[in-house]
Amino acid sequence: MSQDIPVPEEKRVETLHGLVLTETTATITVTSTGCTAKEDFELRLQESEPPILTITRVKPDLCRAAPHSIDIVFSLKEIGSANFTVANLFAPGPSLDSSTQTNLEGHWILKSGVGTQLLPNTKITAEFKDGKLSGSGGCNQYFTGYTVEPLDQTSGKIQIGKIGSTLRGCSEEIDAQESSYFQALEQVSEYSLTDEGLILPYPSPSRFLLFTRQ
Repeated sequence: MSQDIPVPEEKRVETLHGLVLTETTATITVTSTGCTAKEDFELRLQESEPPILTITRVKPDLCRAAPHSIDIVFSLKEIGSANFTVANLFAPGPSLDSSTQTNLEGHWILKSGVGTQLLPNTKITAEFKDGKLSGSGGCNQYFTGYTVEPLDQTSGKIQIGKIGSTLRGCSEEIDAQESSYFQALEQVSEYSLTDEGLILPYPSPSRFLLFTRQ
């Protein structure tokens, strides 16, 4: 009597719901149905400038709990670099609605909204695409996920996840400007497209980020 031999599920690049970097660790947020563990993931660092990290799930989560988000922590020593970008896609977690493609998708350059004026020789960018937001903060590359709830073709609600970034050091002034930009971006809850460009209001203080298309 023959027995069926189970075929293992293929490895797959994990969709991330968030990534937070400290000086020593990288914390990823992923979906679990009850059995996901750190050992279920494989890290691959591709040589590049900066290096590109790919996080692959090598063991499926076969438990049957309701899908929920969990955090997995890796040391930067395990990753092999403190300065890297991430190849994985970012998307909202199970508790959020899937993002909807809107006219805000594309490449944008920040024109105002952080300080009195942007520092010379700095370029802050944002690319919205398929629920993934990435760009340059003027010093470091950053990445996160987002979800939108359009009200019409030019405005709607937006939720931006916790921002992760590379850890390159710049001047004190540029670092401060970048930190202000990241803090403002995480406070944004709505967007509008006008003749001036993309406007992302943030409440503390009552200001807005103004982008023009790249």
